[in-house]
Amino acid sequence: MNPADTAAPRLLDGPADALGTVVLAHGAGAPMDSPFMAAIARGLAQHGWRVLRFEFAYMARQRILERRQGPDRMLVLQKALRQQVQLERQLNPNLPLFIGGKSMGGRVASLLLEELAASYGVKGCLCLGYPFHPPGKPLQLRTEHLATLQTPALILQGERDSFGRREEVDSYKLSQQIQLRWIPSGDHSFKPTRSSGLSEAENWTTAVEFSDHFLRLLLMPPGSMPLQPQPPEGAGPHGQSSTAFSTKPRPGGLELPYRLLSLFMADQPLNVLRSAELKRGGIAAVEQALRAGPVHLLKRNSPAAVVISEAEYNHLRRLADRPAAAGPSCLDWLLALPSAATARSKQEIDAELHQEREW
Repeated sequence: MNPADTAAPRLLDGPADALGTVVLAHGAGAPMDSPFMAAIARGLAQHGWRVLRFEFAYMARQRILERRQGPDRMLVLQKALRQQVQLERQLNPNLPLFIGGKSMGGRVASLLLEELAASYGVKGCLCLGYPFHPPGKPLQLRTEHLATLQTPALILQGERDSFGRREEVDSYKLSQQIQLRWIPSGDHSFKPTRSSGLSEAENWTTAVEFSDHFLRLLLMPPGSMPLQPQPPEGAGPHGQSSTAFSTKPRPGGLELPYRLLSLFMADQPLNVLRSAELKRGGIAAVEQALRAGPVHLLKRNSPAAVVISEAEYNHLRRLADRPAAAGPSCLDWLLALPSAATARSKQEIDAELHQEREW
């Protein structure tokens, strides 16, 4: 393919010696240089990724005409993304390649994922706010292809996203190759509520860290961690990805008591790794177990530590570094709760939190 054949506007971020390239498509209503797209692209570039943003033809027309244009048909959008992947593979034949996008762009990428994985070696897909259904129309699902994906994908979704809220998405049938991560209190662009205490920039940073962790896992040699593992029986839904976090204090770090983490996860079966298994398998055993969710490390059949993602750890660090608010913190309140003798259901926890909402 001649590079002149793909005249779509493009923006490139990242170092010359990048870990890989992420071809990132914009959403239906905002262009490739929107604040959201810029934050994600520059954030990933700071982590060592080469991020290519491009503009669909209708959005390029909108810039010229200075009036709003509706998106082209799906086949036209798919052709545009396919051309960008072809061009990237031609220009950088040996660089690991990933695709993704914001909202509509992520949907286009996910629809092409299997085709581009087979034809151009695309390793995975990032969906930043997936449009599971149009707002207010929860029965018009766009999930059929998501149930059969064989190539890894990460969906980052705001908890308040009108295109698919948490309580809705948890009921969908999604492939085990899809990892689903929730952006706290976020809307479709991950903007949190004021009462959450979070900022939009913080949520964008969390999204970048989740994405970077996912991409790095897919670069690991097959011998150290399978790219398409089968989660153990009883694992949580949608392949929750994780990395190391100890319950013991670490210098300059954050201590998270095992009891507190268990409180959040009381309705989930434990993903357990025993000390003998850790000695035999080493870090490879940990990395494989992590693909099924947070790993509970046991020593003499007693909880010793919980392993979570580096992104989640950094998010907790940011929360811990904030100036303390007046009165008891959420952490203080949680730690003051009596230990439960048995695991509580999600409904029981939600009911108790609802009672404390005014607090």
